[in-house]
Amino acid sequence: MSVLRGTALSSPALSRLRAALVTTASLPSAIRHRSSLCHRSSQAHKEAFAAVPPTARSSRPSSSSTHNAHPAAARHSSTSSAPAKDPDNMYTASFAFFEAIWEAGITHCFVNLGSDHPSIIEAMVKGKREADGRFPRIITCPNEVQKPNYMIADCAMLTLNEMVALSMADGYARLTGKPQCVIVHVDVGTQGLGAAVHNASTGRAPVLIFAGLSPFTLDGELRGSRTEYIHWIQDVPDQKQIVSQYCRYAAEIKTGTNVKQMVNRALQFARSDPQGPVYLCGAREVMEADIQPYALRQRDWDPVQLGPLPQSGADSIADALAEAERPVLVTGYGGRNHKFPDAVVKLADKVKGLQVVDSGGSDMCFPADHAAWRGLRFGVDDAISKADAILVVDCDVPWIPTRCRPHEDAKIFHVDVDPLKQQMPLFYLGAGARFRADALAAVEQITAALDEGPRAEKLKAKSSDAARNKEYSELMDGIAEKAKPLQDGSFGTGHLAQTLKKLCPEDTLWVVEAVTNTSFVHDNLKPTRPGSWINCGGGGLGWSGGGALGVKLATEAESGGKGKFVVQIVGDGTYLFSVPGSVYWISKRYKIPVLTIVLNNKGWHAPRRSLLLVHPDGLGSKASNEEVNISFDPTPDYSGIAKAAADGDIFAARVSEASKLEDVLKEAIASVQAGQTAVLDCSSSGITATEAKSPSMSASAFFSPEAGGPSTGSDACPPPPPPPVPSSDPGVAVTTSAIVSTPDEHDLFKLPPIEALELLSAGVELLVRLTGDIPPTPPSKTPTDPMMSGIRAEKAEIARSHSDKNLALLARHPRQADPKPTNKSTPSQDCAGGGREGGGNGGGGGGGGGGGGGSGGGDIGGKGLSKLEMYSAQLRAQQQAKQQQAKQQQQERQQMQHSDADPDVGIDGVRLRHEASPVTEAQPYVVIGEDARPVNVQHEAITRRFYSKKEPPIGVGQYLLRLHQFCPMSSAVYLATSLYIHRLAVEERAILVTRRNAHRLLLAGLRVAMKAMEDLSYPHNKVAKVGGVSELELARLEISFCFLTGFELIVDEEAMRRHWETLRDGRAKQMLRSSEPPDLRLGKRPRELTAAGG
Repeated sequence: MSVLRGTALSSPALSRLRAALVTTASLPSAIRHRSSLCHRSSQAHKEAFAAVPPTARSSRPSSSSTHNAHPAAARHSSTSSAPAKDPDNMYTASFAFFEAIWEAGITHCFVNLGSDHPSIIEAMVKGKREADGRFPRIITCPNEVQKPNYMIADCAMLTLNEMVALSMADGYARLTGKPQCVIVHVDVGTQGLGAAVHNASTGRAPVLIFAGLSPFTLDGELRGSRTEYIHWIQDVPDQKQIVSQYCRYAAEIKTGTNVKQMVNRALQFARSDPQGPVYLCGAREVMEADIQPYALRQRDWDPVQLGPLPQSGADSIADALAEAERPVLVTGYGGRNHKFPDAVVKLADKVKGLQVVDSGGSDMCFPADHAAWRGLRFGVDDAISKADAILVVDCDVPWIPTRCRPHEDAKIFHVDVDPLKQQMPLFYLGAGARFRADALAAVEQITAALDEGPRAEKLKAKSSDAARNKEYSELMDGIAEKAKPLQDGSFGTGHLAQTLKKLCPEDTLWVVEAVTNTSFVHDNLKPTRPGSWINCGGGGLGWSGGGALGVKLATEAESGGKGKFVVQIVGDGTYLFSVPGSVYWISKRYKIPVLTIVLNNKGWHAPRRSLLLVHPDGLGSKASNEEVNISFDPTPDYSGIAKAAADGDIFAARVSEASKLEDVLKEAIASVQAGQTAVLDCSSSGITATEAKSPSMSASAFFSPEAGGPSTGSDACPPPPPPPVPSSDPGVAVTTSAIVSTPDEHDLFKLPPIEALELLSAGVELLVRLTGDIPPTPPSKTPTDPMMSGIRAEKAEIARSHSDKNLALLARHPRQADPKPTNKSTPSQDCAGGGREGGGNGGGGGGGGGGGGGSGGGDIGGKGLSKLEMYSAQLRAQQQAKQQQAKQQQQERQQMQHSDADPDVGIDGVRLRHEASPVTEAQPYVVIGEDARPVNVQHEAITRRFYSKKEPPIGVGQYLLRLHQFCPMSSAVYLATSLYIHRLAVEERAILVTRRNAHRLLLAGLRVAMKAMEDLSYPHNKVAKVGGVSELELARLEISFCFLTGFELIVDEEAMRRHWETLRDGRAKQMLRSSEPPDLRLGKRPRELTAAGG
């Protein structure tokens, strides 16, 4: 700056100053309209100069001060000290921005404010005061409050979540068709939009997004210049390019004088088909600029309107539909126009046999109560592959060629707002003709064309809709069958959806983001009203949290009051993506009550389904959820998260039992109707057939018959996952034809493993139902009656121990024992065999529990014998005596039978009562060893190891299928396991099979059978993970199972065949159901050993 001399600036210096101010401000209006800002700046400069003392003005600055002073600071110091304008009279570019959006019909702004928004905040306050009836409602969408950074005191402390903000605007716009506004914070907020901007783009939601830019001045040249550390960090080369490929339009506002034009141009793109998000950004200096108020004529900014089909196109499509035997209409976005479903109904009524497939799911495109309805199928349905004429109307993915391909002779027509899919690098459709046209207008044209001339005659000559009606009836029956509660008392997605539909108000709006469960939810909700179903438009998980709030806001705004009942149905993984901490804080603060249903299947199952579609037999197909890294174990408290975010003011509950579902839902619905949000954590089993099974025994995510393939009966295990290729995926499409295997029914060796698995499942399920929920027998306080007939007299009176060689030697060369008993005993020995039956302390090593009346154990003993030898000899002598006594009694009975005297006649007319033969009590069969115990007490301890504290939520059939998927086994293993359990529970009566122990019995039995019957044996750690137990527990269960079965594990062909025939023919079921369940209490057994049987 030139040196100041005299009392005034020279004319050249004053001219240069004015030019610099106008140029730096970049305000053309300052030149055209004598901007007050420019005038005020120059006048302030003069006043500041006049205030300088004459001595200061006449003296030159020192060379050092001239060297150190920043030139720009010197030039603009007067600007920063200019008096502030009256805020009430300010009209800035920011206020013009808000004025533009409310004039265009935007009613809500979902904001995440930051350091780029001072003028935005000023405009909000001004607008609420001056234009309260017109100013948009501001909804703040926070994520979390962070601790302040005292090193950077100027940084914003509130971290905001743009996902929720844009999802709310998306839901609002999707329901009403009216664009809404989202305001985010510079580049980081723009990136925070992430998946939400993808959803808005693919879901065709008209949304206006505005973000600030880092200031482009830093010396205070203009109002809004940089004032914070973060302004340097957030300055990027081209911020709008972050989201431009997802937006219909992206631009920067460079001056406040045309801010309204920029807003309306962006909204033209957002509302023109294909609709979608648009993005504007502006620097602080631009948005702070004072401008002259102005207005636009809104009718000049209408969106582009699509036209109808050319008449030749409508005629050719009508001809094809009239001639077709199996015509199909595939749509995806048609239902966005709420008049579209009724128009398609008229077309379906006219074209006999026409079926309608929804392959997008974004909207309710066709009512489920019409016989032409095929449901939501996401590009895979038999109707498409069988069709001879296909009309694709406004759909992005009508079919997936690798899984569902139309017939090569089918006539295909494509009508769309964007038939070339210009934002998809790879897209092509083998259509004979394609047209850019409005979906509603096109359908109405085609319907009208069918009323004319030969086409109408062809339609009249066609057969009735009997075939279509039959397929529809079978489809509905299949859906109803698969929606029944499961045998273990749990429920699937279908049953949950049907219960919701029954209990919720008739005009409920369903906001759905169920991912792998979406088709089942749609099948069972069966939406019929336009606008009643809204699904996430894209693949960015987490949309439904904010989307449901936006939909609820829209219903309130449209109705001017309470609005409609809104239900969000969301998967557990998607729920976490939706930022529930922000969603339910917003719901509480702004009083937006919704009902959230969390489908808790304990993990991300969509990645496994994707894996199986590519690698159905790969390593990952048999890996656990932990190995694939998709497990949510331990399960978060989903409803608790929401309750914490809402400061406790929320209805939060969990439910996993079908019997309790309806009551809990009624409470939740009443809560929402009273104005309080409800979150219900539902442990639902309805996942697709191709989905993984959770590896935890306590898991709530498991296979449901409703999810894929036909049911195989109440006692059968569900079928395994079907192959995903070629033409249909039962995991996402309800199938009406069963997959029937055709093995030789009489050939055991051709029995498929899955059928053997079904037999195993049916038998164990039957035992469980007959037994009921019986807790394990508690440990005995005193030694129990050792009547062990149920263990087959301890396997033909063989006393097993770790000293088998010594026992065998002793059996061949028995020693004469010393009759004098030993007096030495230990506590463990007394507990094992002492004093109960023999009446004395008995011999060492547990031998005191020997013969009856206390004599059996005292007759054998002696010096020089080990405890093991002494007890074995004693036991052998007792058994020999018992056998001799039984033989003598048998001879006496035979003599009585051959006697001439009739015992019933008696003597002199007096009936004589026979003296009952004495029954010798069997002796305890003690497992020989240092810690010997009565065998029945030991079996109690063994069986208790198989019990869980609570009943596992996964059913037996589902648990077996999970084992089969990750560790497939042979038919022999499944049948052998069934035989083991049948022997233990029915023949030997060694253990009750209940819901508390069936899973561990099956796991241990299968593991043992694998090792005993064949060479295949999976790694121990893998079997433990799949079975839902620790490696140590699996080892203990395996050993315990071996002891229960007496190590009799080899099953020959004849025994296996007999057992197979018994199960296959249903004889086992009939025998079990015709009798009372056996009393298998191990603490006290009935004295049922006969002398002969031992």
